[in-house]
Amino acid sequence: MAAFITKGDNLFNEAIFQHNYKNVPIPSFASGNLKTYADAIGTNSILYTLLDYKAKKSSQIKPIIVKEVKDKLAAKEFYKWNGKFTEAYEIRQHNHLRTKAFEELPMDEIDSNSELFYLKKLLTNPNPNQTWSAFMYANSMFEDLAGWSLMYGERAKSAIHRGKFTELYQMPTHEMEIMGGTPMEPISGYRFKSFYRQIFEVENSIRNSTFSPLYDSKGGHLYGTSKVKVAWELFKVHSEAIAREYSSNSGGDLRAILMPESNETIAVPEGIGENKALSWLKDSITRAFRQMTSQRISVVGQPLKDIQFRNDLNPDVTSNSKRDAKNDASAVWGLDSTVVFPTEKGTTYENQKDQIA
Repeated sequence: MAAFITKGDNLFNEAIFQHNYKNVPIPSFASGNLKTYADAIGTNSILYTLLDYKAKKSSQIKPIIVKEVKDKLAAKEFYKWNGKFTEAYEIRQHNHLRTKAFEELPMDEIDSNSELFYLKKLLTNPNPNQTWSAFMYANSMFEDLAGWSLMYGERAKSAIHRGKFTELYQMPTHEMEIMGGTPMEPISGYRFKSFYRQIFEVENSIRNSTFSPLYDSKGGHLYGTSKVKVAWELFKVHSEAIAREYSSNSGGDLRAILMPESNETIAVPEGIGENKALSWLKDSITRAFRQMTSQRISVVGQPLKDIQFRNDLNPDVTSNSKRDAKNDASAVWGLDSTVVFPTEKGTTYENQKDQIA
């Protein structure tokens, strides 16, 4: 017997969201280290550079035309094309539908006398603290860090503009969680992990999420996939290579075992038994190293001998590790590393333009 979907049913949602989690946060086990990743943005150079490069490109996206729907059917047909057209006939049809469906008004032509000036102001300065460019920059940073981004809008309460958005904000999604709902309405709101009483309503929010395969019947896939998490081990490799080079630069290639010339030569203070003499000597050497002068001189006051080991740095190893980490991390963002991290080859304008294209 054929099965029919009755009004209000959604078999996909019933299969994916199998439980009623209304007002209960959806767990996201894959994003447990987001605070660590966020802190690393301020300390890991290639992590910051990649996020900043992509976010700056995103911040260049600006609204230039306001479209008002004139024909709803034509608008619906227009969106079906989804911008995918290649032949001359398809291009003409697409342009015809756009002209029929919308009335387009350039942003520059909207002045203070226009009823759209309120919208223009919102798309220029979404909130008192951000320009549109800064707003889009934050959207890119949060999405790459957490796997999803969230815009929240405050609505006017005055009679003239009641219900219209007055301010828009990019929410710090690495600090937030999605509140579960029902299979028919999977999301009931959003809230900060550390502030449980304030719920950001779904009707005032726009969520953008990257793809995630974590369909776990609870809605874990709604958090998307953090690109920072995907490339995290690469960022660590780069940091470890730099640390190894700095260690070599400060004398870290030299390793040594220090020991007394003989137990009889250890001059210990009174009150320290012979069985604790070596332990006392170890502590005195450690204290001496902490008190080295700028000439790297420390005084122990004991006759010592040493066995030295050298662990000379092979520059090719760390250089290759840093280069490979940059290349592989750039690939996660779909970028060319010579453009994001300019070299002699990548610094010319023409070269960068070709790579970006």
